[in-house]
Amino acid sequence: LSRVPSPAEGGPALPALDLDLFLAPAPRRSQDDSARPIVVYVLDPVPCLFGAIASYVFAQAGYYAHLPAGDADEAAYRRMHVVGVGHLGVTFALDGDGFDNAMLRDLRRRDFPPRQHPTHAKERNRNSHAARLARALVD
Repeated sequence: LSRVPSPAEGGPALPALDLDLFLAPAPRRSQDDSARPIVVYVLDPVPCLFGAIASYVFAQAGYYAHLPAGDADEAAYRRMHVVGVGHLGVTFALDGDGFDNAMLRDLRRRDFPPRQHPTHAKERNRNSHAARLARALVD
């Protein structure tokens, strides 16, 4: 696989990547605080994916509460943190009344596909926006 170079490496200059982070901490109702935490990352969490996953994790945390963390697979939910990473709400007019779905769709088409979306470029070349987003998540 070829990698898209960053602007510092002579790659294309890209507009700012403004991200929002959402955090739902682990319910922490564990009998064993020495167990390692689990982190689940949710890419593109708005408008509903982050809430749905965090609600599911929270709902599962009560099962097997009396058991140590290693005694039941389901006990892992008690130490599971959910982190949402997505576009900054103002970049798609997110407010208390909703959001601009056309703006959000355009951001998703720009930043997520591994190949350029036809609405952004006629050629289906490697998407430098997606490469930058991936670098931002791991750096």
